[in-house]
Amino acid sequence: MSDDTPITITDDIVREVRALNEWSDADRALLALRVNRAEVERISASYDAQIQRLQEAKQRALAPVVGRIERTKERLEAFVTEHRDEMDGQSITLTHGRVGYRRSAAKVELFKGEEFTLRMLELRKHDGCIAIKKKVDKKAVKDLSGGELAICGVHVLTGEKFFAKLADSPAVVYPDVAAGGKEG
Repeated sequence: MSDDTPITITDDIVREVRALNEWSDADRALLALRVNRAEVERISASYDAQIQRLQEAKQRALAPVVGRIERTKERLEAFVTEHRDEMDGQSITLTHGRVGYRRSAAKVELFKGEEFTLRMLELRKHDGCIAIKKKVDKKAVKDLSGGELAICGVHVLTGEKFFAKLADSPAVVYPDVAAGGKEG
């Protein structure tokens, strides 16, 4: 049985383990994790499918309205461009809003590529035009001596962290049953 194989919930397979007294209980807890993770996946998939269908329905419903908005904006821009000489300045205020032109922010295009531009800026000593992102290399910092760590304001924390990894191919028979006795 693989991790994605549906598991039928019966009285023998529990969804939640309340007390663990033996290794077989711990194994049953791992099975409960598997069952609950499978249920999460099943529920998530169901809701994801519903969300996808709703998104598609929304797009279909919005398409004609968005099309009308785009066509109206294009026609409005064409009209304003054609009648630009009739405006007193950069814009004109009408009953339902304002139309016109505003100066857009300058856009930088690196037409020879970023590497070339960086090289040229460095060669020409335009260091103020180069952004350098600095970041602590935490892996390298771990190798510093204790004194250096303290001076630099660093604590290296070590410890253990619990994990529970489900078997690739779970056995439904618990260890105490398979061994013919109890495991403790």
